[in-house]
Amino acid sequence: MAFLIKLLYYGFWIITGVLCLFYLYTGLTQWSDKNNPLYIKQWLAVISIFGIYKLHKAYISAENHHQFAAGMYHVAMIWLCWAALLIVYLSLKEGFIK
Repeated sequence: MAFLIKLLYYGFWIITGVLCLFYLYTGLTQWSDKNNPLYIKQWLAVISIFGIYKLHKAYISAENHHQFAAGMYHVAMIWLCWAALLIVYLSLKEGFIK
């Protein structure tokens, strides 16, 4: 069971790290006219900065304290922040929130 938790932790940690770097890169480099007025890419970059901090906390809790479940919690918080931002963005885009 511990092997499965470690496998899930490292898989989610790597995928989340790659997505954080990708969102940070696109948020900082794509300031063109095709960007929407809600600046979704820049908000994803801001959350990705928070995500890099949470990835660091996840790494510390998993590697130093051997609490892989707590590390998965930190990684899940990043995904929840991205999901909340996308829900707000889609609500604003569709006109549900004014």
